[in-house]
Amino acid sequence: LLAGLFLGAGLYGYSTIRVLPVVMLVAIVWLAVPLRRAAQNAYQTKAGLRQLLANTVLMFATTAVVFLPLYRYATEPDSYFWYRSISRLGETEATVNGSVAQIFLRNNWNALRMFNWKGDAVWVNTIPGLPVLDMITGALFIFGVLYLLLRLFTRRDQVAGLLLMSVPVLLLPSTLAFAFPDENPSVVRAAGAIPVVMLIAAYPLWLLLRRLRELWPTPNGRRGSLLAVGGLLAVAGLMNQTLYFVRYPAQYLGSAQNASEIGAAARAYAASLGSLDRVYLCLHPHWADTRAVGIYAGQVGWEQVLAAADFAALPADPRPMLVIVNPRSTECVAALRQTYAAGVFETYHSARGGQHDFLLFTVPGTQAQPDEQFLMEP
Repeated sequence: LLAGLFLGAGLYGYSTIRVLPVVMLVAIVWLAVPLRRAAQNAYQTKAGLRQLLANTVLMFATTAVVFLPLYRYATEPDSYFWYRSISRLGETEATVNGSVAQIFLRNNWNALRMFNWKGDAVWVNTIPGLPVLDMITGALFIFGVLYLLLRLFTRRDQVAGLLLMSVPVLLLPSTLAFAFPDENPSVVRAAGAIPVVMLIAAYPLWLLLRRLRELWPTPNGRRGSLLAVGGLLAVAGLMNQTLYFVRYPAQYLGSAQNASEIGAAARAYAASLGSLDRVYLCLHPHWADTRAVGIYAGQVGWEQVLAAADFAALPADPRPMLVIVNPRSTECVAALRQTYAAGVFETYHSARGGQHDFLLFTVPGTQAQPDEQFLMEP
C-alpha cells in the first residue's frame, strides 16, 4: 500500500519516473522465478506467490487511485502528457534515421558509458562530456558491478540480478530517444537510475570495510578501517564539491544567456524614461529566453518580441521606445536604423563578459520627457 501510494504520487513529477512501474513489474517477476531448484525465498512457495500476487494487485490499485486525476488529464484529446516522450520515441518532431534496433543498442552503449567515460553534452544539465561520476565513485561503481555479477553467477543472488537489470530499465527515458539520439545520454532523463547506481557504488566500500575489520580485528584496526573508508568518501566529496560548486557554475554562466541583465535594462527603462509596453526585443535565434526576460523585467507574461521586418508595421506612438538587440543580429540593426532615423544605439556591457553584451536602441518620443539619464552600465 505504501509502495502504491508513493509510486502514484511520484508519477506527478518529472516524466522520467513513468518508467518506474516497469521496474516494479520486472522486480516482481524476477523475484517470483527461482534461479535454483529449491525455493530461495518466501515468494517462491505457493503461499508466497499468492501473497506476492495479492500485494502486487494492492500496490498497483493504490497507484491507480492516486494517479486518477492525472490520468484524466492524460486522456484529454489535447493533452501534452505524453508529447515529450512520444516526440523523442517517434517521428512527431523529427525523422528516425536508421534502424531502430541499432539506434537502441547504440543509445544503451552511450548511456552506460556516461558513468565513467563520456557524459551528457548539454551544458544546462552538467559539465559537457564529463562522466557523471567522479573518479573514485566511478571506480567503485565498476567494482560494484563486478561484485554483483559474481554474486549473480556464483550464488544465484536475485537481489544482485535485480540491481543490475534495474539500471538499463531506468535508463529507458534516455535510451528511447530514437528520433533524437544526440540527446542521449541525458543525465536529466536518466535521473531515475541515481539511487541504484549509488547503491552499487556503495557495495565495494562495504566490502572494503568488512575485509579490513577481518584483517585487523583490534580496536585500532576498526578505527583504521573507518578512517580508510572515510578518506575515500572525503576525497570523493571534495571532487564533487569542485565539480558542482566551482566548475559547473563557471561554465553555466559562460554559456547561459543573460536574461537577468536584459530584464533589468528593460525594467530600468520603464522606471525612468518610458514604460514596459514600449520595450521590445528584436528576434534573434537561440538568444535569451524571452519569458525569463519578462520575469526579470517585473512582469510575468511579458514577451514583446518582434522580427526585424515587423517594426516598420508598428502603429505610430508619441511615447519613447526601447528595443533590445543582439549585436550579432545585423538584420535587426539594419531594420531599426532604416525604420527609426532618430534612434540611437548604445552598448550595454555585461558583467559576464563581452560575449554577453547587447545593444539598446532608444527612440525618442514626441512627448516631453524627464531629464533623468538612463544608465547603460550594469
